[in-house]
Amino acid sequence: MKTLIIPIALLSLTGLAWADELDDEFAALKQAVTAKKDADTIKKLAGSTSALARKTASATQPTDVEPDSWKQRVGFAKEVETYTEYALASAAIQPGAEAKVVDLVDALIAQNPKSKYLDLCASAYIAALGKQGGAAKQLDGAAKVIAASPENEDALLVLADGNLQKSPDRALTYANKLASVAKAKAKPEGVSEAAWEARKNTLLGHAYYDAGAIAGQKQGWVECDRDFKAALPYISKEPSMLGTAYFFLGLCNYQLGKLTRRDRSTARSRLRSRDRCKRRQTRTQWPCSGTWAPRWFGNNNHVRLCGPSARPWPCGCSCSYTFDDRRKPVTHRR
Repeated sequence: MKTLIIPIALLSLTGLAWADELDDEFAALKQAVTAKKDADTIKKLAGSTSALARKTASATQPTDVEPDSWKQRVGFAKEVETYTEYALASAAIQPGAEAKVVDLVDALIAQNPKSKYLDLCASAYIAALGKQGGAAKQLDGAAKVIAASPENEDALLVLADGNLQKSPDRALTYANKLASVAKAKAKPEGVSEAAWEARKNTLLGHAYYDAGAIAGQKQGWVECDRDFKAALPYISKEPSMLGTAYFFLGLCNYQLGKLTRRDRSTARSRLRSRDRCKRRQTRTQWPCSGTWAPRWFGNNNHVRLCGPSARPWPCGCSCSYTFDDRRKPVTHRR
């Protein structure tokens, strides 16, 4: 786990001349975090310290305080505010705090919906919501995490899987984002290569699986085939996912094969028509003079111009000719 270090400047500022309530609250909170006290105590102290820090940061500068000193004081208050967010996030991931995770992270979100420390406790928060509140609350929690950390893989995974049936388009967006994040993200500090590789495989497997399932629902057989084939190496140890993948791949093969056969049939039909047309061409001396090469259509010995442009016959009119069985002109009709 990544170790978070509080800036030295924050600690040095506690030595300012003012020993007011904010300093006392901050000292109590820091002591509670260091001693790893119970979650309720940390939550209470974080809330009261945050309120005092905001009040100090937004206060008007007193007339008897130097501008530089007041600037330091305001900076100290803002750093204390940031520390309260860290205190809530770090308490949420402590062993034995599972029952309090949701309360602590909800307090963090209420304090700052886009806290940079939300990413630290997102995994524990989402897992706790799944156990306590079910899929609906888990989706809501994941949406809150994404608002603060758009590339959080835990939230992307929940949102992709959870929207698969009720909102396929949104699920596809999250699945594609998850795949790109999983491929690009570096191994976190403190995580072994084997553990990160297993984690990465899980993320990529779900991302490609979800994208393939959505493409299959929309009958996008090319995309469905591509995504499920990409998922296979990552879901080989997931029997339920593997079975669905093979089903869709078989369906894709059938549908793509059918489309290919149809294309081949159409092409053959066009070639036959072209060859038939060529075979039935003849050169005939027309009564109105000139030699013309007609193309024969139908079963009534009736011929008219066939070609890309609607030109008149050599006689200058747009007439047609009727032929006898030996294909000799009998009548010339306008």
